[in-house]
Amino acid sequence: MNPLAKRGWVLSVIAAVALVAAYLTLGRAGGALPSGRSPMGYTLGLLGTIAMVVAGMYSWRRRFIARASRPIEVQTDERKALIARERLALEQLQALGRSLMRNPGQDLRAIRRETKRILKNNRVGRTIEARIESGRGAAPRLVLQRREWGGRLQTWYVSHLSLGTLSVLLILLHAGFRFGNVIATLAFVCL
Repeated sequence: MNPLAKRGWVLSVIAAVALVAAYLTLGRAGGALPSGRSPMGYTLGLLGTIAMVVAGMYSWRRRFIARASRPIEVQTDERKALIARERLALEQLQALGRSLMRNPGQDLRAIRRETKRILKNNRVGRTIEARIESGRGAAPRLVLQRREWGGRLQTWYVSHLSLGTLSVLLILLHAGFRFGNVIATLAFVCL
């Protein structure tokens, strides 16, 4: 499991434990557990709805990009030219990255300007992303990756999973762990 997914799941578990602890603490203090018609219940319902909407945005993003990509027709010559420009830009950026590895004391602002110039001259700034990563005590390095529309798909996927899981807990807390009618029960089962 990658670090981003681990962070997403750890944060989800921490949030779930904190929500249940707050719910039980408030329930003990007031005598009865909060339900959907109490201020705490409304808050939990709102949080659950927000979590569901954000989790659903991943699905929308995936479908939107697939639908938006279908009608794009690129002529063979244009596609070959783009691939050639990308290849040339990647070669130049990799050479720049190697020089940065050999001499880590270089001016990072100058390296950033050079990466922007390479991407602009080759007209591939929409398809390739270059950034400099430098950690504590580690030498700076140039990281190259393909640019994705609307953010990294991996980030959206992790947020989709963790918020979708949290939304189930929030809805259970909102309902006070009880369902009074068939429609509410069926809606939760379908969720």
